[in-house]
Amino acid sequence: MAVKKEMDLIVGEMNLKNSKGEEGENWITEVVESFGWNVIKFDWWQSSADRLFYKEGKSILAQIKHKEPRIRYPDTGLERQRFLKFKEMINTSGIRGVILFTDSTGDIYGEYADLLKDEPHGGEYNSKNGVDMIYFWLKDLKILKNLI
Repeated sequence: MAVKKEMDLIVGEMNLKNSKGEEGENWITEVVESFGWNVIKFDWWQSSADRLFYKEGKSILAQIKHKEPRIRYPDTGLERQRFLKFKEMINTSGIRGVILFTDSTGDIYGEYADLLKDEPHGGEYNSKNGVDMIYFWLKDLKILKNLI
């Protein structure tokens, strides 16, 4: 019985996380479309990019994250493996890529992947789930309207 209860909690937490992520992706999609871009949403199984933005002969791949900046550091980030797969997709496709973040404020900020610095910030190993992370200083990220 205790195992089932624990599994129910884990599944519930995953559904909440996925719901939050989807909410952030939809919010960013709406804002990007309001800037006149067309948006293609990739299926859930595509772990490299979440969206393709395009207009007037330009295309941009986007990795979108809905998460709060870290409390102890003025930064935010994502799973290192996801970042590396995204960069691989960018290099293979020849399409420039941007990583965008949103949080509970509704602000949207990010940077093009080729301009992001891969440097240690501290705490790159997420002990909750055993995943290596990559973080970017908030001061190095731009608000959306200055990116696209």
